[in-house]
Amino acid sequence: MQIDTAIFKFTKPPSSLESNAINRHARWLTWSDEAVELLAMFCGEAQRLPNPNVISLPGGSEFSKSFSIPLDALQQLKCFSGLVQMASTIRRSTPGEGIFLFRDLLNKEFRGEQLGKFLTAMREVMVFLTGELHEALYAPLSWVGPKADEFPLHADLYAPNLLWNIFDRVPRDGSGAARLLPVPVFKKLLKQKRVPMRDRTVLLSCLNDNSVEDRFRIFYELLHVNYASWTVRLNSGMKEHQFLVPLGYGQGYLINDRRWLHGRNAPTGGVTTKRVHRLVFFSADNRNEMSPNRQD
Repeated sequence: MQIDTAIFKFTKPPSSLESNAINRHARWLTWSDEAVELLAMFCGEAQRLPNPNVISLPGGSEFSKSFSIPLDALQQLKCFSGLVQMASTIRRSTPGEGIFLFRDLLNKEFRGEQLGKFLTAMREVMVFLTGELHEALYAPLSWVGPKADEFPLHADLYAPNLLWNIFDRVPRDGSGAARLLPVPVFKKLLKQKRVPMRDRTVLLSCLNDNSVEDRFRIFYELLHVNYASWTVRLNSGMKEHQFLVPLGYGQGYLINDRRWLHGRNAPTGGVTTKRVHRLVFFSADNRNEMSPNRQD
């Protein structure tokens, strides 16, 4: 794990999650005092910004869409240099094999609307810093509706490797709990549950691929939709070993999407596009390991 205390500070878990087994793998964080000051400045200026619009990045995949704000509008903000520093800091804060859990990221002064513009700004600044269009995505979520069922364990497999989910409009009854499973446990289960070598190779290759190609459908459908006998055994084992973490308003997690599978239980009242805010981005270390010839 690597965390920069210029933007985050360590904190205790909320009382409802003090005894949750996920804490063996996690560190709890919240905004640092410096970050709170910068976010207040940003909120004061954010009213001048246009509303984020959805753009499609080269590649044409439904998973290559992002909210966007013109960079020149951001550059006119007095706090732009602070946003650049914050984006650089976020990229250096990586959970490694573990997980960062967050609390109190939203409050009366910093609500979901402001968070949406802030994460859009982070996306634009990360692209500005690296010159890579796929450097980060503030990914729009599909509307699922009031009858949303569970979402079984999966990996999103966007091109960027880090996934930061911040929960906004979630049920207060603890339903819709996040499901989390370390990939090393998943790999052991592939052998223990006698997944055929051919299928095992496909699943692992999806997790190891750093290209911008969409692999979510391949991974998800092989894992949950093909109805082979091994999927029943494997999914039973995954449920047995998964962590259930009922995260609420202003809470969230940051994981390496190649090192943790994730999902959710069925939430009361369904799922809306405001349930969670999702920023996906390359860690600075991972970007340095990428081939300079990666095609965008």
